[in-house]
Amino acid sequence: MPTYRFSFGNSTNGPIGMTANVVANSREEALTKLRGALQNATGSCGEISVAKSGAGIEYINVYISPENVSLSHIDQQ
Repeated sequence: MPTYRFSFGNSTNGPIGMTANVVANSREEALTKLRGALQNATGSCGEISVAKSGAGIEYINVYISPENVSLSHIDQQ
């Protein structure tokens, strides 16, 4: 099966970036699998949170919108 590489954001030039390699039979299946994995990782709120830590961090919230990930984010097959 082919591997589809998704890439969005740009941590080289900006603060946030993400890549994902997804093994699937088609681009559409890869998109469905990635959206499902992101939904499972973030729950219904689409948020990844880091609670208060001993390093002076009050909180860190990263918001992910799985429904906004699209086929256009595939940059390599």
